[in-house]
Amino acid sequence: MKTNLFKSLALGAALVGSSFVFAEVPANDWNVNDEVVVKESTTHYLTGEEPSAWVYDSIHHVMQVGSKRFENGILLKEAFSWVGPDDITTPDGKAPKGAAKGGEKKSNATDGTDKNAGKHYSLSDWHVGDTIMIKPETKHYLTGEEPSTWVYDREHTIQAIGSKRFPEGILVKGIISWVGPDDIYSPSRQPQEVKPAETKVEENKGQEGTTTTEEDTKQGETTPEKVTPADGDNGTVEVKPEDGGDKPGEVEEEPKKEEEPQPAQEARSNRMSKHHRFSIGLRGGVASLMQHAVPMDNWKLGFDGILDLQYAHYFGAKKKVNHGIITGVSVGYAQSPLRKNNLNDTYTVTTDYGDGTSGNVNYTVKTDQIKENDRQIQVEVPLMYSLQTEKGFFFNVGARFMVPAWKHYNQTITNNENTEISAEFTDMGVTVTNEDVTGLLGTEDYNKKGNWAKGQFVFNVMATAELGWEWELKNGHALGLGLYANYAPYNSFKNNTSAQSLINVTAPQGTTPATVDVLSATDTYADKMNYFDGGLKLVYHFQFPVKK
Repeated sequence: MKTNLFKSLALGAALVGSSFVFAEVPANDWNVNDEVVVKESTTHYLTGEEPSAWVYDSIHHVMQVGSKRFENGILLKEAFSWVGPDDITTPDGKAPKGAAKGGEKKSNATDGTDKNAGKHYSLSDWHVGDTIMIKPETKHYLTGEEPSTWVYDREHTIQAIGSKRFPEGILVKGIISWVGPDDIYSPSRQPQEVKPAETKVEENKGQEGTTTTEEDTKQGETTPEKVTPADGDNGTVEVKPEDGGDKPGEVEEEPKKEEEPQPAQEARSNRMSKHHRFSIGLRGGVASLMQHAVPMDNWKLGFDGILDLQYAHYFGAKKKVNHGIITGVSVGYAQSPLRKNNLNDTYTVTTDYGDGTSGNVNYTVKTDQIKENDRQIQVEVPLMYSLQTEKGFFFNVGARFMVPAWKHYNQTITNNENTEISAEFTDMGVTVTNEDVTGLLGTEDYNKKGNWAKGQFVFNVMATAELGWEWELKNGHALGLGLYANYAPYNSFKNNTSAQSLINVTAPQGTTPATVDVLSATDTYADKMNYFDGGLKLVYHFQFPVKK
């Protein structure tokens, strides 16, 4: 039911004039079947529990006024819980109309009067399924106990007529007690003649009072399918009331906890309640190691694929939002390419000619293009705050700690014929290109493989965010689909190479020829590797409500 309008009217009325404001409302100002709303200021039921969020957003009906335990309590039908008379108000915010004078309470859907006043009833006037009320002058059941006060203020249903113990008795559904045919009356119609086929009183192996129900049990009724009193119990099934009871032979309708109406209860049963959650998810999309270095021309997007194993704890919905904490472990693969165009590095080294003299050699290294593909297997540990709404939207935000467990690169130098190594011997005034003395690239140097950041411990601290939608399944678990993104503003990668160029030449020393070592472009030029990825995530949640 949509009650926001009613609640707004109630609040507005309270602010406009003091004539609409009332406090310390007596319990007898409320009547059975009154429509009420629970005040926002009500933080606890009389039994001590906190109301759920939906309780404030619904119209309720008064089910019972007063009991032995809660003399001034009001039992709400929909929430099935006890509140004080000042904890509720009418939907329009006005004061209740008040009960009938003289301490009498208005009955369920009637004015409390017998429309057949003065008529005396016999057993044939009643049949199973009739709606009846207990006459106020009825002071005892057939078993001798006194009825509780609430018994007179509501409609009941005839469950069975006659038994071996009470051949002229009528079993009243809900209170499971026997009354005489003249102890009851019909609140709205003439009693009808009993039909033989409608009276189903079973005599089970000589036991008395055994009956079968003929209709589904309504909310608040405690009605077993069979009522089988033991010998010597005088035909009354005594069920101890929840609050200690007014009298034996009756069932006080005070629950231990509220029950939310259907279908809202099903939608909120797991995901919006306090619960534990174990999740298995797959995510994948674009990724890049995002190398930062002035000499690099560009970086390109690669891809990633990651398996998430997560645990979450949710604290229970307040209003229509649930909050939780997520952690776990993730394992995945990511790769991204980079490219260096028109390499032209120059540097100077010193050489020993072997005759006791030495000199400087100016090296120039040129090539058209270098392509490198960096790959890694990574392990992540998330720590995130999670928000869920009643409609299914979720949003997770926090941090991820990521460590590359395996780092590998493939590198290619293109257009081999345009790769050039020149050495200028400054003291001799001689320049040599692509000769043994300058150092030559071998076939294996044009296609290199290895570990980037070899010997380094690299980790990333990433900001992470996820958002999407969840659908709760019939088995109580949930399926989610959403988007994710991670970015590492800080990481531990340090370029600790002393190389002066990607193609690093060691000058000849005496009779020792020059040597060439081709390094990783990442190890040579990158000074940061700020990881980034983003894409789609599919996840299955195993949800386990926390038992109170």
